[in-house]
Amino acid sequence: MLYNIGEYPGALYDPAATERIYGDVLLLNNDADVLTNLDDYEGYGHNQPQPNEFIRVTLPVDTASGTIICQVYLYNLPVTGYGQITSGRYNP
Repeated sequence: MLYNIGEYPGALYDPAATERIYGDVLLLNNDADVLTNLDDYEGYGHNQPQPNEFIRVTLPVDTASGTIICQVYLYNLPVTGYGQITSGRYNP
C-alpha cells in the first residue's frame, strides 16, 4: 500500500494486499557503496534517528519480464492521518 506522507510517498508491504505500487527498478553498479549512500539519504541504519523513518528490505518485485528480488525502502512509521494512494502511483 502506498501513502502520501507529504513531500514524498511511503510504501507499506502486506503480502496479502491486492493493491499494486508502481515504480522504477534500477540495477546498481558497486551495490554496497550505493546502498550505503541510499541508506544515509533515506535515514536508514543504526546511526540514524530511531526509529528509522524508512527500512530497507529484500522483497520479490513483479516486472513486465517476471518477478525479481529487489532491495526496497518501506515506510516504518504509523500512517494514521495520511491518505492512501489507491492508484499505486505517486504524483507529487
